[in-house]
Amino acid sequence: MFAKKQLAAINTAILLTLISVSVNANAANGFEKVNTMLNAIIAGLHTIAIATATLAGLWVGFKVFFDGRSLMDMKNVIIGAGIVIGISEFVALVIS
Repeated sequence: MFAKKQLAAINTAILLTLISVSVNANAANGFEKVNTMLNAIIAGLHTIAIATATLAGLWVGFKVFFDGRSLMDMKNVIIGAGIVIGISEFVALVIS
């Protein structure tokens, strides 16, 4: 009687192990496309952040150096760029 209970417990453990291994293998194959898409989105968000920082820096630099404006006049551009950069990097961090 004791041997049957032990055998049943071993069989159950083996069955659960095999099921979890097969589920993990199938999940890895199924999520490959999703991972590829999310990596592309993350790369796009980093690109948006870099482009925003570059364009805002060029715009503010041009206006300050060549148009004679002060940095206080350009505060909306600086704050807006900071918001866009912060949000895109935060979303990229959350997704990854």
